[in-house]
Parts: sequence; structure tokens; C-alpha cells
Amino acid sequence: MTSPDSKQPSEPERGGALPALLAGAGILIVAALFIFNGDKGETKSEAEARGGSEARSAGANTARRAGQGGVAAREVDDATSRPGQPRLNPRLASGVVGKGMAPDTGPREDPTSFDSPEEARSYWERELDRAHAMLDTRERNLARADQLEQRIRSGEDPDGDLARLQEKRRIVEDNLARAQARVEEVESRLAGL
Repeated sequence: MTSPDSKQPSEPERGGALPALLAGAGILIVAALFIFNGDKGETKSEAEARGGSEARSAGANTARRAGQGGVAAREVDDATSRPGQPRLNPRLASGVVGKGMAPDTGPREDPTSFDSPEEARSYWERELDRAHAMLDTRERNLARADQLEQRIRSGEDPDGDLARLQEKRRIVEDNLARAQARVEEVESRLAGL
């Protein structure tokens, strides 16, 4: 047999953990709303008192927008840049941009005076190394043009391609002549020291 005590609870059950969790979460939400100022934002005039772009940002939270949905329109910056002028970080602009968009790569001028003869000699030796490197590059370009000419003559349309190659070959030969002249100029200056 069973005892009469087992069927009837000694104390009435009073809920459990769920109501306690819901009450605690509600208290935390109310506290967070009070601490973090809820949905109430500062007015535009309060933000203007602090100044600057904060005033424009606070305009979306003003009381006049309470009944409207969406986000308020933002103010547009004035067009201060001129057409053709890049918008760059001012810290970088002076180092990157010369005249126009590309850095200024005008012809380098050789110095006219040096502090010591050793400085002059080291400068002209460096220039001679650069001039020889440029001359080697120009000679390789001319050799490639010769190889390309042979391939074009054995190709299907030698007339059209050959005319374009001759124009490019003239430019390569002019560059080679300038590189040879630079080597001779630097060698004569180095010999004069």
C-alpha cells in the first residue's frame, strides 16, 4: 500500500526558475534604459552648442522627427575641390603629387659644384654606373627589335606589322643614341677630375 503522504504535496509548488529569470531580465532592461538614456537623444540645438559635425549627426534624433520613419537626410558638403584636382590626404599630397596626378619626373640636372673633389668623383662614378646600365638596357631593346623583325617577316601580315615595328625601332635607336651620348659625357667629366 501506499502512504497517504506521497500523493499530496506537503507545500504547494510556487512556479519555479522561469518567473525568477523573467523578472531579473526585466529589471536589467529597465536599468539599462535609465543608464544609457534609452531612445531619448539630444536635440540639434544641444549638439550645435558643442559644434561641428555632431550637430548634423544629432539632427536625425530630434523630437521633430518622432513621427516619421527612416533616417533623416544628411547635409551635403560643399564642393570645395576644383575639377581635375585629386582629393588626397594632406600628409601624403606633397610627397606624391607634383604637377597633376603623376610625380614630377623632369630631367635631372647635374650639380655644378661639389664640396670636395672626392664627392665629385663619387657622384660621377655613380652616374657612370647608371649610364652604363641604361646603355645595356637600350642595347637589349634593339636586339629584341631585331628578333621581333625576324618573327614578323615570317608571319602572316608582315607589311602592317613591319611598318609599326620600323616606327618603334626608330624610337629605340634614338634612345640608344642618347644613352651612348650620356656615357661619353659622364666619362669625359670623370676624366676631367
